[in-house]
Amino acid sequence: MNELIEKPEDILTHGQELMKHPVVKNAVLKIVNWIGTKVFAGKKATQEKLALLEAQKADAALVADLKAKLEFVLEDNDALRKELAAQVNALNAQLKQAGAQTQKTNTASVSGEKNNLIQDSPNSSIHIGRQINQGDGSTYNENK
Repeated sequence: MNELIEKPEDILTHGQELMKHPVVKNAVLKIVNWIGTKVFAGKKATQEKLALLEAQKADAALVADLKAKLEFVLEDNDALRKELAAQVNALNAQLKQAGAQTQKTNTASVSGEKNNLIQDSPNSSIHIGRQINQGDGSTYNENK
């Protein structure tokens, strides 16, 4: 449980994993239930699929199908999108209290002479280094 939900519709993608954590399980179930009753009211087949998600028995294809349907409904309904976003924001607040954070990845590819490299990682200071070409084919890193 180390990632926050970035887009409201991603609650379906991360829902099963989040439900494994007692701290946020009830909040996730509440959102999935809301989606079933508010967004997909009267859609029995979709509600049955959501029930599989709630029971943590949904495979990747089922989750992708549910997410596509949710995105389609939310596309033209700002009120529902805002309501879902508010619920997901509340869930993110719970996740932050539990120590979750957004995932960040930095990748750098360096070639040439006297290139500056910048790297930052969560819970780490920023490191700046320079790769120096010796002229004889060898290089060394100069850290500041």
